[in-house]
Amino acid sequence: MEAKQSQPEEVATRSLALAREWNQAHAALVVRESLRMAEAQEISHLQIFSDNSTLIGSVNKKTHMKDFTGIIKDIHSLSSVFVLILCLHIPHKKTQEADCNTPEPS
Repeated sequence: MEAKQSQPEEVATRSLALAREWNQAHAALVVRESLRMAEAQEISHLQIFSDNSTLIGSVNKKTHMKDFTGIIKDIHSLSSVFVLILCLHIPHKKTQEADCNTPEPS
């Protein structure tokens, strides 16, 4: 039996797809944990900003992320405890500017 070797293009394509999936999952996990923290601190009004338009669309029930259905359901469930919650998309360039202006933790 001969092992099949992947072409560099195939490896790059798979790597990009996996990185994209991780970024989407990581954003959904961050939002879920942020909601849990806000609930624990008894915050009643919350604004969530993300540069992940797919995630924001899913949270706002406009689109579906089939691979992250459980996370999105958790987010929807956690959202129900807040008086007001706004989930807004912010362009990636704006998040980069904010990251550059955020001081490093000491």
